[in-house]
Amino acid sequence: MAAHVTPHMFRHTFATMLLEDDVNLRYIQSLLGHSSVKTTERYTHVAHAKQREVLRRHNPRDAVRAAKI
Repeated sequence: MAAHVTPHMFRHTFATMLLEDDVNLRYIQSLLGHSSVKTTERYTHVAHAKQREVLRRHNPRDAVRAAKI
């Protein structure tokens, strides 16, 4: 049996995939035709794994440690 996919589900998944691939939110806003970036921010979500990856890569403590070496 095929899954029921709505246009909203497709747009949400598309936006989320772009965001997780580090596409700028403004580009996603333009692609989706949103007049406000706030709409795009609500429309997309970031997976917890992606959040952890970003925090790991951009942890300010690592920059401080590297500067002390």
